[in-house]
Amino acid sequence: MSSGQDIGSLNPPNAADSGSVPLAQAQDLALTVTMYFEGGNSAYQALADDFDGMGTSFGLIQWNFGAGTLGPLLLKMMNADPAAFAGCFGANANFDALKSAITAASVSQQLIWARRLIASNRAAWKAAFVAIGTNPTFNQIQRQQAITHYHARALTVIASLRRISSDLMVNVEVRSYVAIFDLCVQQNGIDNVLDSIKAKVLAAAPTTQLALVTMAVQQRALSAKAKYVADCMSRRMGILTGANYTATENGVSSTRQNPKLGLIAAVGTKFVEGL
Repeated sequence: MSSGQDIGSLNPPNAADSGSVPLAQAQDLALTVTMYFEGGNSAYQALADDFDGMGTSFGLIQWNFGAGTLGPLLLKMMNADPAAFAGCFGANANFDALKSAITAASVSQQLIWARRLIASNRAAWKAAFVAIGTNPTFNQIQRQQAITHYHARALTVIASLRRISSDLMVNVEVRSYVAIFDLCVQQNGIDNVLDSIKAKVLAAAPTTQLALVTMAVQQRALSAKAKYVADCMSRRMGILTGANYTATENGVSSTRQNPKLGLIAAVGTKFVEGL
């Protein structure tokens, strides 16, 4: 593995700092950092078409029709404010077909709606999601959905790391939580690399939580498709070091720029309350 820094040379942000932060603050920070990776400054309106077979990908965490994650989100928005939701769709957006598809929880019908609208009236398709992404009520639903879903996955990762090294994970540092949250968004957890993490820990005997979590996120990154390994590595190592990080893997270099990483420096070594 080749990357911008070696774990042995990492300079933990505010290592002398102590104390804790509320879980809600850590969750908000994690989402802020990850949503910038996922969609930049316009993350609430981040939108992709059917290039990957998912019909439409939208929002902070790129929920999509194909995986069955976007329909339930849109249904929550519609139920929260039916009039405002319907008003996001122009006369040529075939809103009734979408309403029927998300109410029936029919992924196939949701995909049909998206693909037909993209092909026949891409402007109407885009305008609808831009409008949804500018509505404060709907944006709050996006935030809550993202935090609830990925916090649960983060807890599973934390529990696994505690089984590997309980002493180092007694309390969870903010930077560890943010890195784990981002990993769950991009790579869905560490279940498929638990054996390699255990082997790495046994061989290297980490003495800090930073070293342990670094090993975990690096092993998970290495299990990604070759062309995405550097990207995964750059994101998580950027979070753990608190700065943009260059990773080079399989001949591919990636430096994921994220101005939100600076927010981690002030609280990175504090513990997250309740974890």
